[in-house]
Amino acid sequence: MQLELGDETDLHGGLTALVITIVELLIEALEHEAVRRMESNDLSETEIERLGQRLDALEDELDRLKEQTEIDDEVTELKQQLDHVVHGALDEVAHRHHSVQRADRPPGNDR
Repeated sequence: MQLELGDETDLHGGLTALVITIVELLIEALEHEAVRRMESNDLSETEIERLGQRLDALEDELDRLKEQTEIDDEVTELKQQLDHVVHGALDEVAHRHHSVQRADRPPGNDR
């Protein structure tokens, strides 16, 4: 699988889309971590409010950049490509893990 960053004439747009995509993925990971910490009561109300405001500000800035550079479609496409790469890697890891488990079983134990 190869990620497409645009053609040579629009390398800047492709790189910008890649950077914004990576930052969006990081924000999503931060949001998941924030939810996990909220659910485990690791954050005060003030921290939750401040974190929410900062994440909203980051998302607003990314939306502004995507609109300004007209790369929203490219970011969406890159995210889809990255999803395929990640799912493929996870499938491979699961397959290898399953193969190792089978190899570790004593002969005659085919469960």
